[in-house]
Amino acid sequence: MKTRINILIIASLIALVVLSVIQYSLIENTFKLQRDAFFKEAKQELKFLEKTDEWDEAYATILKQVVLGYEDPFNSDEKLFTSFYKKRDSLNEKFKSYFKKAIESKELAFPITYQKNITRAILINELGRDTLVSAKNEPVLLFGNSLNEATRYHVNSGEWSSMSSSKEENDNLSIRDEKLGFVIATNSYIDVKNWRIEVLKRMFWVLLASIGSIVTIILLFVYAFYSFIKQKKNADIKTDFVNNITHELKTPLATLSIATKTLQDKNVQKNEVIVQSTIATIDRQRGRLQNLIDQVVNNSLGFEDIQLEKKEVNPKRWLENLINDYQLQQSDVKITSNFSQENSLLKIDKFQLNTAVLNVLENAVKYGADTITISTAQTESDFRITIEDNGIGIAKNQLKKVFDKFYRIDNDTVHNVKGLGLGLYYVNQIVKAHNGSITLDSQLSKGTTVTIKIPV
Repeated sequence: MKTRINILIIASLIALVVLSVIQYSLIENTFKLQRDAFFKEAKQELKFLEKTDEWDEAYATILKQVVLGYEDPFNSDEKLFTSFYKKRDSLNEKFKSYFKKAIESKELAFPITYQKNITRAILINELGRDTLVSAKNEPVLLFGNSLNEATRYHVNSGEWSSMSSSKEENDNLSIRDEKLGFVIATNSYIDVKNWRIEVLKRMFWVLLASIGSIVTIILLFVYAFYSFIKQKKNADIKTDFVNNITHELKTPLATLSIATKTLQDKNVQKNEVIVQSTIATIDRQRGRLQNLIDQVVNNSLGFEDIQLEKKEVNPKRWLENLINDYQLQQSDVKITSNFSQENSLLKIDKFQLNTAVLNVLENAVKYGADTITISTAQTESDFRITIEDNGIGIAKNQLKKVFDKFYRIDNDTVHNVKGLGLGLYYVNQIVKAHNGSITLDSQLSKGTTVTIKIPV
């Protein structure tokens, strides 16, 4: 059975992981599609950049001026770029101002920043060709701002050459010059501040449905597993209960059977002494059976079903009388009392609380205690009864279960102890019916302490 449960758990967990991975993959793909659609919209807002030939011409003019300023530009790469950067910066400031005004006029819901880089630059003249910038080098900023590589989005690639002066469909620009030519490849990028948040907003319902479905499945799995474990636990407890009560019933029933057969014997019927003794045995066993039935019926009640008849009692006098009566039955158990000197009255159902305290005392004796200390204390809010014993104690992993219905302590040293697992359960229900609380603290081989708190 345990192997089957483990297999079920492992299979369920694997199914959950696979489902989660598939769901994550779907969300990731949806995110990418929404991201591309979002940047496509942003790119549409930058259509005005395709109609800015004057900026391209201004850039080409600057590049020509810089190159023509050197007799041998092939051997002047560093100086050439230094001169170019100075003039490029001035042009770029004008471009950024132009770009800012154009974007502001569109009144977009999200701010867009733009970057255009030179990724490859080749100089051509009568001396030959020279690569000024290659794909292996760091790109050179042409227009706009330097954007974060992790967040920017590529929108366009273009190439300018000296072979043509027209602008082609792929945003290429060429400049014809018989003495000087160049080929320049560019990449354009845009960045939108907090664009991920904007994309996630568009995916809100998809995310909500996906996350909600996964969470729901996980919760259902946890609940189903919890219910399964709880049902198995209840089934085991009920099985133990049936076994215990069957064992408890066998002795009186066997005794009654023997007594009945004895009374049927004609020779016995003539002997008055044997008849009376047998009848007394039958009466005792009847009482024992009645006690078992009462214990099952009454001790199985929940605190909502317990009918209380509260009366004011003096707690000290009430407990003294209770302990004295119990001491007469358990003369071999040493009971010490340490009662509070408060004279206030306590409104309780005396019969029910008698049952609760006696159940705790009997439990202590049943599990090896020969010394019991009962003490009381009173605060502004409650009256406390503390019962300490020197019994065998309870393991920590079982402390939370001792008040469960039908639960019996699993301990090899007490397997012969009789009981139905209803004693402490009923104690807890009685205390709850009084709007009180009960706590239990215990250590193996050292004893147990039970504290009952009843509101004043």
